[in-house]
Amino acid sequence: MIPRGWKIVRRMPRLLFQSSTPFSRSPVTKGHQLLIYPSQQQWSGRISSGQYLQIRSVSSDDLESGSDEDIEIDSKEDVVSSEVFRSFLYPEENQPLFKQLNEAGSVQDIFVFLHKHKNELNPVLVSQAVMVLWDMQRLFHQFCTEEFLADSVAELKSYIKAVNGHPDFEALLRSVGEHCDDLGPDPLTCLLLYLGKMGVDLRHPVMQKLLIAGSKKIKEFPLTALSRFLVSVQHGYNMKSIEWTRPTVPIVIEKLKSVQDAEEFRLLTICLSHLTPQVTSRIFDTYICKLRELLADGTIGKHTPKVVIKILNFMNFARFYKPPSDLINHLMLCLEGTVSQLRLGDITNLIRTTENFMQPAKVAEEVEDYVINCLAEMEPLTLPVDLFNSSFITSSPHFPLPLIEKLIDEHIKSASFPINMVPLFKLLRNIKTPNRDLCDRYWNGVTAYLKKFPKDYNLLLNVSFKYMHFNNNMGGTYRNKDFESVASENLLELMRSPLRFMTTMVSRSSSFLVAYNKDGLPPELLEQVLNMGSQFSIVDCHNISRGVKMATSLKSGMRNPVILDQIVKLSSMLSSSIRGHLSQGTNLSNNDSMMRIYQNIRGTPGTDLHEQLLCNSSMIKLKDLTGRVLKDLSASFISNRTLVPAAMDVMQEFIIQEKSGLMGVSIERFLALLYSLGFHSSLTDECVKHAGEVIMRDCGRLNVLSVLNSALALNFYMQIPMELVHFIFTVEFLERVDRELELCYSRAVYPVRVRQLMMELNRGICLDLPQADVPWFHEKYCQENIHLLNNISQNSAIHNEVLNTLCSVTGGSEFIKQSTYSSYYYNIDFEIILDEHERPINLKENRNLSDRDNLSRVAILLNRDANYTNGTVQLNGPVLLRRRHLEILGYRQVEISRFVWQAMYMADEASRQKFIAEQIWPHRRRKNPENDFNSDVEDLVLT
Repeated sequence: MIPRGWKIVRRMPRLLFQSSTPFSRSPVTKGHQLLIYPSQQQWSGRISSGQYLQIRSVSSDDLESGSDEDIEIDSKEDVVSSEVFRSFLYPEENQPLFKQLNEAGSVQDIFVFLHKHKNELNPVLVSQAVMVLWDMQRLFHQFCTEEFLADSVAELKSYIKAVNGHPDFEALLRSVGEHCDDLGPDPLTCLLLYLGKMGVDLRHPVMQKLLIAGSKKIKEFPLTALSRFLVSVQHGYNMKSIEWTRPTVPIVIEKLKSVQDAEEFRLLTICLSHLTPQVTSRIFDTYICKLRELLADGTIGKHTPKVVIKILNFMNFARFYKPPSDLINHLMLCLEGTVSQLRLGDITNLIRTTENFMQPAKVAEEVEDYVINCLAEMEPLTLPVDLFNSSFITSSPHFPLPLIEKLIDEHIKSASFPINMVPLFKLLRNIKTPNRDLCDRYWNGVTAYLKKFPKDYNLLLNVSFKYMHFNNNMGGTYRNKDFESVASENLLELMRSPLRFMTTMVSRSSSFLVAYNKDGLPPELLEQVLNMGSQFSIVDCHNISRGVKMATSLKSGMRNPVILDQIVKLSSMLSSSIRGHLSQGTNLSNNDSMMRIYQNIRGTPGTDLHEQLLCNSSMIKLKDLTGRVLKDLSASFISNRTLVPAAMDVMQEFIIQEKSGLMGVSIERFLALLYSLGFHSSLTDECVKHAGEVIMRDCGRLNVLSVLNSALALNFYMQIPMELVHFIFTVEFLERVDRELELCYSRAVYPVRVRQLMMELNRGICLDLPQADVPWFHEKYCQENIHLLNNISQNSAIHNEVLNTLCSVTGGSEFIKQSTYSSYYYNIDFEIILDEHERPINLKENRNLSDRDNLSRVAILLNRDANYTNGTVQLNGPVLLRRRHLEILGYRQVEISRFVWQAMYMADEASRQKFIAEQIWPHRRRKNPENDFNSDVEDLVLT
């Protein structure tokens, strides 16, 4: 059977290399045949005709980059330039043999040349032969990408296997080994790098010879060779790679202190990015100081986008040290106006950085436009999956969801699916597709792989934990039982293996099992997890808390007493772990993670642990904030209903300082936070003003849920721009709402949220902004969805007690309306109508009161615990908005909370009747110290 990779070449002119040539030192069988890549002239003819996308020319910059993306698609190039690449090592070489080798158009040409001139081979010719072979491989990869799309990686692997598994390639390697001691720094490190990319393992004897030769000369290496050496050697964090790279650390530090050139700084950045296990915070501080210096004197700036991209990419993965947010922002602004000129590999790196920092907005807009243009002008399947893996891109109204679904489907069907499994998950999750068949195909593909390779533990842990996030993203409605069963079986086996002492493995495995395994964790494994509680990191604790949250939310889990017992024990263990981490000190990021853990295990507000977490949240500093941190903190505070005034003021100050530099997605979350908490301080008006400007700028890019959330918050603060009102209440926007709901990801939740928000905003504009002339068009919606507007505790104990007291005060139940609705459908627990003499009207005897004047309507409203914020206690935004709107509608309001109703001074029925009567008829309230005290308590809790 012909290998799949060879089938590609059938569509190209090909040559057949018979390995029986005398160049091979080993006996050759007739079966060793190699299908050869077309010549450079053939490629140029195909591509210059416009039939295929172009490949950007390769410069020396690309050769030092150490990236696996040396070859990038760039439609602005006219020809494929291998001349620059092949002349990189020896630009001045004029020997006839060198020229002949450089003109080779196929693998056969190279091997024939090496056989013909085997007695004349020298270090120059041997190293150049490798360079030409690599040039052919990179062109082959480009052809695969354009012709076979999603299968390109698998096809490339087949090609590499066919070439470097050939006996004549082994003969070439032996020649490299014979001449490696005579190679200069650049040729030697080029051979290390490109032979590695051609599939030669570092443990191969020839590669070991090259490593030894390089180690002897490492102090003489220029930065070009040093960066290439580190890229070649650093394959994962293992002791062998650390041993090879350790001598380079002092060399890199010394060069870092004296560097004054942008290109040299880029090469040093490459070096540091491959030395991360050995880079300390002190080294990173030196790097930051030098970077600030080069930015200040103009050495690095808008004119060096390639350098800036490399720096950002390094900082994006600098896990050991948090990069200064102001520096990141400065670097990102250097790219403003240049994004359209960057290559695809740079764009994917920039997308990751933008996703992680979510500022500045201008660069994010350029990136989004770049991606949308790529989708419109190029074949999507030729584009890397990572190009779309960003929430701010996939949430854009201009994002072509059907096209991306097709792309994902093609990748699932392709032989490259195992390689792209993780990036495809991110994309599938980001687009929030309603296509359950596509989701099933993806998870069925993952399940098939896990059945075939049950020992691939890294992937098992990765995909099982991602499944939990995916399930949550789909509103908890998506389940793939086959995947859950296979993953649970494999994870149970893993937890009984020698790896069971690794905390990361235990946290991820136990998290999935407690949520999805039928019986949760077996007793012995549960005991193991509980005993490891003190060893878990904050990340480990967060992993387990996710499983606890999912198990709690799944109905089957709560009906199972075994699972319920495990949830209680794990929650207790996690609480103890949080206390331990708090005692060791924490930062903003870790404190936010611990707050999320406490929320996931449904920790009780008001405990000493909760108060300590809140206290840490109040210590936030302006320098700690980025657009991403603002968004995540806002989401965390919303989910916890947590009000920390000091933190809120710092976040507002950050928005006032950054203004238009922030993205709409970050601002929308903060506006939602402000509204949900009903927060107001001296900074709020100015903050909301700037936030409104950002939302107005980005309303065309945000999804409808974000636009409506923002508009409702702006309306709450009476600062909604009239332009935004006219943008929302148009036929075009309403049609956009319908289109988005047709493609929404969680049919059980998302449409309800959007429709409800639309109704609330319509109500708010009608009442607060009548000059906007927006009609009330949700009457029918409210009537058909009246159950969504009902108060959830209509039959609670406090509801019945208040009803009994009202009956005593007013004279009977016939004077009281229960669970009624105002105009615009605010739910009112109890309503009493007073005549012109302030006497209650018998509503059974007087059903039609529309013709009577001078009536007073009194709304008695029960404020539930959920109507108050945690931390600093106050009424939340929706209740305050209801208060304002009912006042506009002419209601006198009496608000009662559990805190007041169950207070000591309200212990007897007489006190309650007196309290209710004074609220309904305020002019009857007698002024005395006791009432003043009661009033103070009421104001504190109620308002």
